[in-house]
Amino acid sequence: MNKPKVYLIQNNIAPYRIKLFSTISKNANFDFSVVLTAKKCKHRPNWDFDTKKMPFKVQTMKGINVALSYEKSFSLSFGLIGKLVSDRPDIVICGGFNSATLITYLYKRLLDGKYIVWSESTDITERRICKAKVMLRKLLARNADAFIDAGTLSRRYLESLIPEGLSRPFFRAFNCVDGLAFSSNSEDHREGDLDMSNMPAQNILFVGRLNENKGIPMLLEVYQEVVNECQNEPGLFLVGEGPLKRHVQEYRHERELSKIYIEGQVPYDRVVRYYKTCDVFVLLSLSDCNPLVVLEALHCGIPIICTDRAGNAPDFIVPGENGYIVDPTNKGAIVQHIMTVLNWDSEKRNCAARLSKELVKKANYSDSAEAFVRACHHVHTTK
Repeated sequence: MNKPKVYLIQNNIAPYRIKLFSTISKNANFDFSVVLTAKKCKHRPNWDFDTKKMPFKVQTMKGINVALSYEKSFSLSFGLIGKLVSDRPDIVICGGFNSATLITYLYKRLLDGKYIVWSESTDITERRICKAKVMLRKLLARNADAFIDAGTLSRRYLESLIPEGLSRPFFRAFNCVDGLAFSSNSEDHREGDLDMSNMPAQNILFVGRLNENKGIPMLLEVYQEVVNECQNEPGLFLVGEGPLKRHVQEYRHERELSKIYIEGQVPYDRVVRYYKTCDVFVLLSLSDCNPLVVLEALHCGIPIICTDRAGNAPDFIVPGENGYIVDPTNKGAIVQHIMTVLNWDSEKRNCAARLSKELVKKANYSDSAEAFVRACHHVHTTK
């Protein structure tokens, strides 16, 4: 008897997804393939992997991929509907709501196929979409056979698209990072990025893209207020590149804030040194589905001040215990919480680190892959 055929449609293969897809392929009792809608990912050229070397099957469609921003691109596959009709996969997993999801919906209507929507979108990330898109998403959600969400907020958003009284199964697959790389107690990390001998006694850390959406302007204003309140000026380490790098440099010069350190793009295997050395990690994004930096910080045990607009914040941050969840526009509250964390004693910090490392255990590749396997099994065995 042939195994059920499952296609997971993606616009690209992100580095942190490789282990997830590999684990699904290894553990699944079905014929699993990742189907790319186009050959290249225009907004992330560094994600251009050799698909023949992936530890799972990859099928690449002829199509176009257009970069919309640093974080987003649009893909249109010319032969996807034909491939679905000819290959007749038993289940199609769609990443969010896009043109491929619409094509999959048409495939279901034509040949009674089944599809699962896998989404990490939230009410915040989708608040600006037009009414026509909302109506289309409701249509696609209503006809989906199951959902895979990335956390509490993404499930809440998906549920808002389903008509009241209509029941659909949900499965949870948290985003994941390589926990061993960040939770190791070893101090044997490569030298050359962080001169610890010249660091201030206390330090604030940001890791990510230096842009408006990541809340960089607010972070600078918050830092100025923290400096004003502290007897000894703390440091602010910014790890990452982006369009606001010059703005940060000018702000530092104009305000004479010599302890703002612009570290630039740091190799992934060296970022851990910043998490383990600084005293508080701050993320003030105005919109963020499931930022991986939150998981990295959790693995390292550093207290976290995180925006309430990050999709994974309520699942991993317990206010007052391992950090705080804040409104990224409320400067006064952000400053207050940073000052509180900077004043935590070693016992409080150790408790926070233990809690973070316990909470982040649920974001692992094995459990996330199992969510996909269970979702597919449920859909395949349900009439």
